[in-house]
Parts: sequence; structure tokens; C-alpha cells
Amino acid sequence: KKEHSELNISFYEFLFLVFLRLAFNNDIPLKLDHLILEVGLGGRLDAVNHFNADCACITSISRDHQAILGNRYDQIISEKLAVSRPGKPLFTQFKLKYLNQLATKHCEERGVLLRQIQASKNLKTDYFLENQKMALVLFECLQPEAKIPNLEIIPIFKGRREVMTFKGNTLIFIGAHNIDGIRRMIELFSNQSTFEMPEKVLLSFSRRSTNELEIMLRSLVDFFEISSRLVISSFVHPKALELNEIVKLQSKFNKINKGLLDFVTDWKTDLNTSKNQKILVCGSYYFVGEVQRFILASS
Repeated sequence: KKEHSELNISFYEFLFLVFLRLAFNNDIPLKLDHLILEVGLGGRLDAVNHFNADCACITSISRDHQAILGNRYDQIISEKLAVSRPGKPLFTQFKLKYLNQLATKHCEERGVLLRQIQASKNLKTDYFLENQKMALVLFECLQPEAKIPNLEIIPIFKGRREVMTFKGNTLIFIGAHNIDGIRRMIELFSNQSTFEMPEKVLLSFSRRSTNELEIMLRSLVDFFEISSRLVISSFVHPKALELNEIVKLQSKFNKINKGLLDFVTDWKTDLNTSKNQKILVCGSYYFVGEVQRFILASS
């Protein structure tokens, strides 16, 4: 029909449509028992919200994509709660009492079966273990008669605590790219049994507000300044923070923080000249990807 020929969809919506065509193609013997979909942006306006899910979960609330989702927790959670459905379970794992209250109110008003998983109050809790706990609860919901799987089968995904070696250096990649992500990463390193403190922190960011960037840098300096050299750099990507913005940010920040934040124009050279160090690479997932691509190409 004519109206279909004029339909505009994004590249990601197109990929999602192609995936669904493959998943539900009767000519391909996939034999799916369950279809698990990760929500992309928010929830209310995301393409996966086209379906009435048999169950849904929200792993955490963080301040990201604020131009679309809002900059307050109540705005962000209202977008995410839209993936829930009346009469179906919604699993959550929030530390903040405020978020639990908002979720409870939403579910009571709409007849959603809220299943709140108790989150640890310990600031040093490994949030990857918390996510594994959520995964096991969801597995039991989907496969109540099945044997509980060994947690060791849950893989480490790209940019999430992934470890690589390069020229005698040990690099750990954590795509902590917003305020809440930085704070959770710091909690991870505050637990010395999980990771040793790095000798260098190499970071760069995608385009974000100056205020948000300064808050993230302040958190990193306050935690790592005693044991680690902090290095900020630029990288080439359509969504990377512009070089002039990084230079202004570093200059402004160091006037306040006594030069604790180094700036290098070429992070590749910096890595090539680093020897036998533990290096944390964080910030933008795009930056994490560029560093990993450089290492793999140099191997």
C-alpha cells in the first residue's frame, strides 16, 4: 500500500524487523522456545515494546540518553516501566527505596505482577553478580522445571570487564560511560578481591553535557588519584566528544584539581610506550571498541 511505501524507520528499527522476520520464518527450523529481547532506548518508545511480553525485567536505572528520557529518576523509570504488561510479572532489582516505591505504584495501578528482587545494600557489591542473580531468577521463570545452570556459563561480553594483554600490559575494559556507570565501576574497584587497582586509567567520552562530564571526572579523580595516573584522550568517531571540548574540559578541570588529569593527543602512542602496567580503559563504549580494535590489529 502507498502508506507503507512512505514509512520512515531508523536503521536500528530496520535491523529489528529483519531479525523478527528470521525469528518467525517458518522455513527456518529455529524451534524457538523463548524469545528474549533487550530494550534499546528507554522502553516506552523502543521497538521491542510492540510485543506483549510474557515477563519483563528492569536491571537498573541510570541517567543516560537524558535528552530523550529525562534527567530525573521518576522520568526515566516511567519510560522503562512501559515494557511491563497487566497480569504479567515484572522483575526489578533497585537499591533506592524511591525507585521501588515508583515501581510499586505503577504496577498496582495497572495490574502488573511486580516481583522485586532484593538488591544488596553493600556499596562494595559486584554489580555483575547482581545481574547474574537477576538472570537466574528470569531463567527459573521461563524454565521452572529445568536444572539451575552453572553461573560460569554466563559469558563476559564486549567492554564489560573484558581483559586483554598488549606489550606486557594488562588492560581491563569497562564501558562505564555515564554518571551512574562510573559510580558502579568505582564500587567494583573498591572491592579489592574483584580487581586490583590499575596503575593507569585511560578514558575518553562520547558527546555529553559539560556538567555530566565534570561529575564523572571528579568521581574518577577522587577515587583513583592516589594509586593511578588518569589520562584523558580523544578518538575518531562520529559520536566522539570533540577535541576542542576535551582540551577545554581538561584545562578547566586541572585548574581546580592541580593537574591530576593528564591529556594525551594520541592514545595509541601512549599505549605503545606503556610497559608492564595494569591499565583500565573506560568511558565511551565507542572508545573501548577503538582501543580493542587497535590492539587486535597490532597483535
